[in-house]
Amino acid sequence: MIFLIFNIFIYLLLASLIGAAAGWLRRNLQAQRREEEATLAVADARSKLPQMETLSRGRDEQLTKLKSQFAEVSSELKALAQAPNTLEEENQQLQRELTRYKRDARRATRALEAEQQKVRQMASERELQHRSLHVLNQQLELERNRRAAAG
Repeated sequence: MIFLIFNIFIYLLLASLIGAAAGWLRRNLQAQRREEEATLAVADARSKLPQMETLSRGRDEQLTKLKSQFAEVSSELKALAQAPNTLEEENQQLQRELTRYKRDARRATRALEAEQQKVRQMASERELQHRSLHVLNQQLELERNRRAAAG
């Protein structure tokens, strides 16, 4: 019986040594595969690095351009924010000018109406003078005709 227990103990010891050796070999093989995969990944990353750097520089340039455009738009926006005040002042100035022009137009219209009234009066006076001259001319002709007939 001791022999049997001794044999079982030896077989268990042998089995554990074989298991440990198999586990160690498996671990080494997996480590080699992982190392190869890591090496390939590093090589792939190194090959992509210049492309990524170029892309990064391009994006940095775009970012710089966008920042400058943002600054320009911000300054334009500030100018436009001040523009309503300027436009309001300009509008008020134009309203004052329009009021002055309307007042001048009313004065000119009244002056024109007064001049037209004077022209109508002068035209009617001229018409009266023309009639008077015509009557005087007829009287003169009658007087000439009477003198010619009498004389």
